[in-house]
Amino acid sequence: MTEVLAQTRNIVRSVNIPVFADWRYRIWNPLNVYRTVQEFEDAGVAGLFIEDQLSPKRCGHFEGKELISKEEMIKKIEAALDARRDPDLVIMARTDARAVSWIGPCY
Repeated sequence: MTEVLAQTRNIVRSVNIPVFADWRYRIWNPLNVYRTVQEFEDAGVAGLFIEDQLSPKRCGHFEGKELISKEEMIKKIEAALDARRDPDLVIMARTDARAVSWIGPCY
């Protein structure tokens, strides 16, 4: 997180548009989520993406993705929302559920 956070700070300082941070690594538990949200909020981001893939994360077109449980994801989202100090900080949750459970088109 240290390197991603440092680069995020550099980006926020360099642009005059809202910055969304995408932490592309596994945040292990709600306590880590809480800390991460506050660190990125302090860095000046407008919002954060949070996801549900298990580590190691796999790119969208690769097979073998695994997800955390729905209950664990809910806890992560709740921790992220609780960690915000600025109510305007956007927490955007995304899922790879379609890629994991999708069996093909239905006709």
